[in-house]
Amino acid sequence: MTKDKKISIICHSIALATVIGLLIFLCFKNSDGVYYDLLIDQKIGNADNWFGILFMVIGEYPQYLLIPIGGTILFYNSDFFKGTAGPILFKILSCVIIAAGMYLWVTMGTKVYSDGIPAQAAFGVFAAIFYGTIFLGVGALVPKETMHKLFKWGVFILTFVAVSYVVMTIIKKCWCRMRYRDMLKIASFDGFSPWYQPMVGRDKVEGFDYTSFPSGHTSAAVHLFVICLLPNYFKKLDKEWIRYTLYGVSTAFVLIVAIARVINTAHFLSDTIMGGALTYAIFYALKSIFFKKGIFEFKKKELLNESIQE
Repeated sequence: MTKDKKISIICHSIALATVIGLLIFLCFKNSDGVYYDLLIDQKIGNADNWFGILFMVIGEYPQYLLIPIGGTILFYNSDFFKGTAGPILFKILSCVIIAAGMYLWVTMGTKVYSDGIPAQAAFGVFAAIFYGTIFLGVGALVPKETMHKLFKWGVFILTFVAVSYVVMTIIKKCWCRMRYRDMLKIASFDGFSPWYQPMVGRDKVEGFDYTSFPSGHTSAAVHLFVICLLPNYFKKLDKEWIRYTLYGVSTAFVLIVAIARVINTAHFLSDTIMGGALTYAIFYALKSIFFKKGIFEFKKKELLNESIQE
């Protein structure tokens, strides 16, 4: 077993033990009968805190940015397909992905002001076209060989975004957990439910979304871990200290976003723990599938399903 493998096993084991331990702790109540999960929010929650507001906005950046990045990589790999129609259709699909990513960021991304952006849909279309063009322009400056090398990584990050979003959305719909900030609005904590208890079909207060569990922002932050795969593509980055730094920065960012979401009164600690843990599990599983046997690049026969007779 290599040194990196041993370190990976140790780090993942510590992380898993910490997650399980915290989730178990958050199942208990204090002497006053208050769940520790709720008590933590009561102690540190402050919707006006600048730290919480800052990471409320930028915590989603990794997930939204990966969509146009992945689309750009796909666009400049259309020559992997034969014929005339194939490359053209692939470029159109890539442009749709890039535009969709920018549009979703503008229309669905968290805003500092609750009123959002005036004429939001129209601005979203403008952003999709304007910033989409910028992404394609920047992509044109990247050597074609580099784009070909990153093709599999581009498909991976788009798959990761799609799968994690679907999983998080399904769980949110099933758990229907009330947000702490909504409890503050009605000055009652009766709507609190422990993290392990799905509340499908619960009575809801009109105007509240009941999507506290798991944390979407923490899930989005975990998408930063895709940068940890880049040393496999660039020899200059393939150094031990760079790999550890990328994992360290990604982990720190996720932890900061997770804490910020609790401070911002948007989530309970268990929401952020599960949002981060589940999304990282998806990342790890997809990484194992996509890059099985350490193969990080697509080959034409692999992509086109061509049977090559030796």
